[in-house]
Amino acid sequence: MRWISFIITLLFFTVVGSGNLINYFSLGELNIKPQLLIILLIFLTSHVNSRDATMLCFTIGFFADVSGATVGPAMVAFGLWGYLFSTIKEMLVLNRMRYQALILFLFSAISLATIEALTFFKTGQSSPRIFYSIILNSLYTALVGPIIWKALMSISFIFGFTNPHKRR
Repeated sequence: MRWISFIITLLFFTVVGSGNLINYFSLGELNIKPQLLIILLIFLTSHVNSRDATMLCFTIGFFADVSGATVGPAMVAFGLWGYLFSTIKEMLVLNRMRYQALILFLFSAISLATIEALTFFKTGQSSPRIFYSIILNSLYTALVGPIIWKALMSISFIFGFTNPHKRR
């Protein structure tokens, strides 16, 4: 894993995900948009060992917290669920778009629900129609995720990953 490339890519995804550019792709009054950091987290975690994956997850969670409203919930949620994903990733097949979309949907829904619960415990404030927001954000992430996954696969050499299909 090349950490400098990771940090630069993480900064790019954080700025795009929290900036005004992503608002052009948001849907409805609930501000439904793809969770770019979750897509990056699942992509990178599926390609590295468990020790590196744990550091990746907490780092991505920290960046999600810094770009969000509260500090702490995303780092805990991404760290916890990312570690769990890194331990079971060998049992999953992520070479097809439908499997990537399914994993992204499940991980996004669990992570966003955890973030909302921790935010509620920390601040006492809850978002309106939180269930719909979580499901729709997760669905949007699952639909856009495989496309971004393909783009990340095409530049995966900057992270030090080798593409097994190109070695044939």
